[in-house]
Amino acid sequence: MKHLDKFLMVLLIVGVWALVLKPTNITAHTGMNRIIECSISGTAYGEAMNNQAQIFNWGHVSVDCE
Repeated sequence: MKHLDKFLMVLLIVGVWALVLKPTNITAHTGMNRIIECSISGTAYGEAMNNQAQIFNWGHVSVDCE
């Protein structure tokens, strides 16, 4: 019974991550005839090297679209 309990706990944790905590990308909808403008603000820590940015930590991010 202990193995079943551990399996159910792992399944519950993976389910919560997949439904609530999984990161998503910001996407725009296709087929719209109007212009959508978005702005993003927040804080980030990282480094830039060879025209690429690598972000190590970010937070307090908000996106507003009109």
